[in-house]
Amino acid sequence: MYTPHTSHTPHTQTHHWRTVLMLFVLLVGTLASAGCAALAPPPASSGGGGPPSVSIGSAANGPDVLDLNDPRLTITKADLVNPTTLSIVAQAEAIPDGTQLQLELLAADQPTAWLAADARTVQVADGSITVRATRHADAVALDCTQPLAIRLSGQVNGTNLDPTYALTIPSIYQAEVCLPPQAILIAVGNGGNLREAPSGEAPIIGQIALGQEVAVLGRWEDGGWYLLRTSAGQEGWTAHAALSPPEAQVALLPVLAAPNRTAASRPADPPPAPAAPAPIPAQIDGIPTIAAAELPPEARETMRLIARGGPFPYSKDGTIFQNRERLLPLQPAGYYREYTVRTPGASNRGARRIVGGSANELYYTDDHYASFRRIVE
Repeated sequence: MYTPHTSHTPHTQTHHWRTVLMLFVLLVGTLASAGCAALAPPPASSGGGGPPSVSIGSAANGPDVLDLNDPRLTITKADLVNPTTLSIVAQAEAIPDGTQLQLELLAADQPTAWLAADARTVQVADGSITVRATRHADAVALDCTQPLAIRLSGQVNGTNLDPTYALTIPSIYQAEVCLPPQAILIAVGNGGNLREAPSGEAPIIGQIALGQEVAVLGRWEDGGWYLLRTSAGQEGWTAHAALSPPEAQVALLPVLAAPNRTAASRPADPPPAPAAPAPIPAQIDGIPTIAAAELPPEARETMRLIARGGPFPYSKDGTIFQNRERLLPLQPAGYYREYTVRTPGASNRGARRIVGGSANELYYTDDHYASFRRIVE
């Protein structure tokens, strides 16, 4: 068969190569687009896949991510609303409701005994803490020349929290809450009488006890007498031997002139013969008794701490005593609380305890709850 010969002109060949070139350019562009899409990050998913987070802040600066496992506690308010009550507000983030924290009033970064015992533990509710904390009945005045602060403390999910908030005493309450200028807090070193004037012949108006904290307002010019104020607000004079103050603190006290009282100069009437102390009963509610004066000194010191509401040396002090041995009168759960009596030379809490009831009765045991004696003061 005859097949005609087809010849390509130069124009036809040029058109062919242009078509090939265009196809090549389209192929390169397609491959480049596919490569960019592969390198781009995947779109954010609204479903699962990783731990949840909470974003806060503005989009302009980029979101801040709050870790829900990072507990935060911030005191936003601490005010003295009257001479015996503090109002405190705090915000709690990532802290479970019901978490208990310790509340303290600090003076120069040191805890004071100003707060009542039942005000020293607070609880988180609805992500916050709002509480009115009251003053302990036996709390002495505060040294308002030192920086005062409120502190909340505790441990949440292994994180220690202890924020503070500066406390300012309003001027209208300073006379009732603060120590007078130049007054010094001193723990009584011996104990004795509180008198109307700096004289052993002046009328007795009260007593001070060993370890009791008092505000010493000054010393008499001869150095043998001190003017002080008790936590109950009673002012009077006591002898150097009764107060037994540290010499370093004596030097800081202002010297006071002798008061204008006739009782200090005139002879006092002969004191009446002291009445014989009434004998204590042998038993109360079937439990043997012991006079407080017959207790070891460590037990009497524990009694003073109980009366003041602490601070106590052991974390177990103040916890509920279950009365499992049923040696004490039966009472509802939570009625009794136990306190450690130090044992000299012991490396642990020892076997001595004082157990207190809600009606302020006290029992002493020196054999780790095997027997008890009711304390009579």
